[in-house]
Amino acid sequence: MERFDTEEKCREHLRSILYPQNPTCKCGCKRMYYFERRSFFGFRCHKCGFAKALSHNTMFKQSKLGLRKWFIAIYLFTVHDQGLTSVKLAELLDINKGSAWHLLHRIRKSLHHTNLNKKLCGIVEADETYIGGKKKGKTGRGSQNKKIVFGTIQRQGRVYAKVVANCGKQVLQPIIHKKVRKTTKIFTDYWAGYRNLEGYKHIRIKHNIRMECNSPLQSKDFGGM
Repeated sequence: MERFDTEEKCREHLRSILYPQNPTCKCGCKRMYYFERRSFFGFRCHKCGFAKALSHNTMFKQSKLGLRKWFIAIYLFTVHDQGLTSVKLAELLDINKGSAWHLLHRIRKSLHHTNLNKKLCGIVEADETYIGGKKKGKTGRGSQNKKIVFGTIQRQGRVYAKVVANCGKQVLQPIIHKKVRKTTKIFTDYWAGYRNLEGYKHIRIKHNIRMECNSPLQSKDFGGM
């Protein structure tokens, strides 16, 4: 609420995310400049005059609601554990129920990814963690008091995470084969569940040995020599 207390701040934030540099016009001109006029804010081509709204191809497209209410709605949507109803959102934003329903519908639709089946590639890291509060009993791997979440992340890209029954090889490696493209360079630790991972450029790292992740990689193993 403090960070985005004006429409101007919301527009500037959206612009910095979508267009760190001014876009190129469809005519090929690279001299598009940002301008605001009445209810329009976006870019205009210096050569042909083509105008492109900042909200083009976003959930905010052609919406009469201000960006500030959108930003607040997105925040409220993400922090409500039990879900946010259009009735409640209408009350919080002081808008009618129809607008609140339309707003929530667009937010949910924007969260639907069409490329979920696209495999991770490039440089990928895989690891597992235990989620849950502090309880008596064994900690770390083998704990029966917490849920195990296994995740793979593409550097500067997408993330895939899943709750798994255990950290065994028969559980973790099929997920990697399903979600990570073959021949990809993949980093893991020395856990036995990643041993003999076939079809990848597999680099195993011991966490107690410090290394530069951006340095040239000459060996499949670090710390095992």
